[in-house]
Amino acid sequence: MANGRGLPAEERRAMIVDAVLDLSSERDPAEITTAAIAERMGVTQGALFRHFPNKEAVWSAALDRVAGMMLSAVEGSMKRSASPLAGLERAFMATVRFAAAHPGAPRLLLSELRRGGEGGASLVARSMMQRYTGLLRGLIEEGIRLGEIRADVQPDAAAHYLVGAAQGLAIQSLIGGNADMAVRNAPGAFEIFRRGVEARS
Repeated sequence: MANGRGLPAEERRAMIVDAVLDLSSERDPAEITTAAIAERMGVTQGALFRHFPNKEAVWSAALDRVAGMMLSAVEGSMKRSASPLAGLERAFMATVRFAAAHPGAPRLLLSELRRGGEGGASLVARSMMQRYTGLLRGLIEEGIRLGEIRADVQPDAAAHYLVGAAQGLAIQSLIGGNADMAVRNAPGAFEIFRRGVEARS
């Protein structure tokens, strides 16, 4: 990765975030040090800290990037849907495709959620998951209102089930070293969900 000398500060910060996501696709994000980030970029640690006050700020910026990209993909897919269930399927598939295309993103997100705490990065991760789950819950509630989803389905439980299914597919792909595995298995996973919630005429 180029060291970014001579670039505007905002572009250099973006390059630092890129380095974090690249490294996260290769190893446990909890093991990534600022020294490793600097080495990947070909700069000193001091150069990193001219753009971010500490490692927590770097992680917050990386998770902000992940949240923006993923939520944009999910919301865009939902807008093109003809029904709530179709929207849920599109959102689920968009999530799995995003994780497959950006393997560092789910690693970083899951690592931060596992770490917990009240730091800025953890707050960004939790806020992203709350917003994402809320989008799914809204579609489920709409599906119940329209009679497409059974009235006895609990929106929160169903939304969290979908989140867990997407995370499970992402983890299996990371363990297996095959990003396409999640995309191949996603339609079958959603079909199981559909059969469990769809109203029968």
